[in-house]
Amino acid sequence: MELQDVNVDNASDRGQAQESASAGVDELTERAAAMQLESAPSPMPRSPGLRLQIPNPFEPSDQPVTDELMQTVSPVSSGQLVAAASALPQPPRFESRTMQDRRNFMRRYETYLTAINALQTQWGGAFAMPVGACIESRTKRMVARYEFNTAPHLITEEQWIGYFMKANTPSHVDYASVDKAMKKLQMRTAWSEPESRMMNLQADLEAVLDQFNLTEVAFEHEQRRIVKYLANALAPASFKAAIATKLTLHENKRYKNEVVPFCAWMTTLMREFMTWEQAARAAATAGQSSQ
Repeated sequence: MELQDVNVDNASDRGQAQESASAGVDELTERAAAMQLESAPSPMPRSPGLRLQIPNPFEPSDQPVTDELMQTVSPVSSGQLVAAASALPQPPRFESRTMQDRRNFMRRYETYLTAINALQTQWGGAFAMPVGACIESRTKRMVARYEFNTAPHLITEEQWIGYFMKANTPSHVDYASVDKAMKKLQMRTAWSEPESRMMNLQADLEAVLDQFNLTEVAFEHEQRRIVKYLANALAPASFKAAIATKLTLHENKRYKNEVVPFCAWMTTLMREFMTWEQAARAAATAGQSSQ
């Protein structure tokens, strides 16, 4: 009888030990899971008032652009995420000397910033490289020495932006030189679409104006002069002569003073002219074949 009691007690002790061990394993599992949850990175909350679009520092504005308005890769920035870093647009690099080089850099930076802004969402985004970080180191030291008379690291982002913005101010307005350069402007007729012909003519026109840094000034104050440049560059000669006649009519007066309506008008008339020209050629070819 005593032996049976001992066996029962031993079995009871083993059961309690197994239950205690099982409870210990469960407790350790729960603790490990809790530690994993605590250490897991949580998504960075975004402020309801967060501006998702990075402003273009080279766009004219009434308020000056400061360092704080531009999201950058600076370590002091917070609440910013980098997504798909290997596929991010690459910023332009400035290592040139002339004012035209500065204007070209601003255009490339604007293109880069447009691509970066396309990645800004409510849940994530990409940093924009600040303007000052896009300057090659030797060029930066030279500009800092001769333009600012200080060390490169003491120049603020706003000062770098101002350095490039100076290139947008024409140093000398000489329309006599522009008139001479525009004499070489000529519409290319290699394309079968009127839109292609006009777009290439407009691009060639702006290329000449850009050489003199007068694109914005000319469009603001000299639209009549620009229309004259475009009208003189039209081709073929028969189409150019027809447009010259139409521009003498009072009903077409507005086209002589406004560039955009003139270009739209030219595209429409050119489409009609090209349709008539193709029909005339087909008729002439058919007449020669019948003979």
